[in-house]
Amino acid sequence: MGDFLHRANGILKDKLDAIGVDFETWDIQATQLRFDWGGHVARLKVHDPNRLTYRVFKHWDYGMIVSKIENQNHGKQCHNRYLHIWRWEYNMYRYIGFKWQDTAQDRDEFKEQVYVAKYKATKGAITFAT
Repeated sequence: MGDFLHRANGILKDKLDAIGVDFETWDIQATQLRFDWGGHVARLKVHDPNRLTYRVFKHWDYGMIVSKIENQNHGKQCHNRYLHIWRWEYNMYRYIGFKWQDTAQDRDEFKEQVYVAKYKATKGAITFAT
């Protein structure tokens, strides 16, 4: 399925390039939505910390998993395998920084960092033309 989506996305991109349409691919748009939603939920820390969405978000996040489990077990999970975590916030930690939740409190700064991070996360070409 992944190969099909990759080929289909490439064909669509080539056809849109041929007619001169400016666009972002679906994977970049999906990543943008994930970053936007993560920033929204992180801002609930100030606006409504008792909301269930924020409480679930903070309960078992990627940063806590890495800091508690991986550091205590020398990079391994409790069953002697190396820790591999694929969570929705992984790209935010990787491309925005470990303190991305604090960065998200300032919408303008977060938006600038997300603009670059979404291309890095999808291995797309970074174009800064506005």
